[in-house]
Amino acid sequence: MHIQRMFFRSALLILAISITGCDVTGGSINSATQQAVQVLSTAIDQLSLQSADWQAILQDAQAKLTEATQMTIRNEISTVLQRAEQAATSNILCVIDFLRVRVREDLIRIRQALLNQPIDPVTPVVCSVVPDAVHISADSSIPTTYTQLTIAGYNFDATPGLEMWFMNGTQNTNETAHIHTTSHYEMVIDIGGSGIPVSAGGQKLQLRWKNQTLSDIPIIQDVQQCQTKVVPVQFAPITVTPHHTQGDTNFGGSPKIWADLYPSYSPFRANAIIDVDIVELGGDKTAASASETVPVYTPPAEWQIKSISNDETSSVASTHSSNASGDSINPGTGWVVSFRFSHLDGDNAANEARVDISFREVQVTLQQVAGCR
Repeated sequence: MHIQRMFFRSALLILAISITGCDVTGGSINSATQQAVQVLSTAIDQLSLQSADWQAILQDAQAKLTEATQMTIRNEISTVLQRAEQAATSNILCVIDFLRVRVREDLIRIRQALLNQPIDPVTPVVCSVVPDAVHISADSSIPTTYTQLTIAGYNFDATPGLEMWFMNGTQNTNETAHIHTTSHYEMVIDIGGSGIPVSAGGQKLQLRWKNQTLSDIPIIQDVQQCQTKVVPVQFAPITVTPHHTQGDTNFGGSPKIWADLYPSYSPFRANAIIDVDIVELGGDKTAASASETVPVYTPPAEWQIKSISNDETSSVASTHSSNASGDSINPGTGWVVSFRFSHLDGDNAANEARVDISFREVQVTLQQVAGCR
């Protein structure tokens, strides 16, 4: 199923470039650029597979870019590979597919730049905080052996830079001066002494980027041991509206349909990474697609996600029948109960198609991180 999907995606993009000779913005594309786009598209599709070896895929893409005019792209891929390898050898604690998904996003940005398309922003992501809370003794002093927090993740060199705030409920102070970014995947925060003056009156440290909260780090006085609990969670349904990408807007009656949902979660949030493709196999290859990351769950205050059940990839592939008002498909694994494709018929189907995603109830294991130790 994934191999067929990769073939059709790459073939459609190559066909569109070869027919028009131009990118989507009207800029001229030479043969070296066409080949580079083809290599990038193949690598991006290969990285959509959960079992993909991201190092081998990046090395293969580099090896295929031999033209002198492709040196810049080779160097950009080399940078992506180097950054990912550095992160892989660190102690980043993320879902196993984390680096594969980040590398795929980097290649998509390289391809967007090559085609003069709008470039997706580079967004920092937090994976782990060690220790996961700031513990202080009952007399409000920080133990002398406790002087740093280490935060691991990705894209910590994003622009603008990250900020650290000390939140005490009545007066919040900017403590960004105490951030030491050691690499794009790790930063160290000094606390106590000459660092952030954490005290019992404080509630938490908050890591921010562009006014968005990336991580809340609780400040805890010595109290009871932190608890673990398992709670049933029902994610809200999601509707995805693919974007028309090629051909006219009529799928010709029996398009091929694909959908994948990749579970992704950190201690602070659970996301659904969704890919959808609808392709007319004949005619003018009308196509629509979508790639979205949708938040589906945030743990309650003072708790963090430890694990979520059924965290396999949910994937479906089928051929739409024009006699059906909608195609409801159960992937059988993962968080998803069904993908329901609808509005696939008619002259404007490529603009009206939608996919409604329903979820099964999952079991979320939560770790208490505040009001305890």
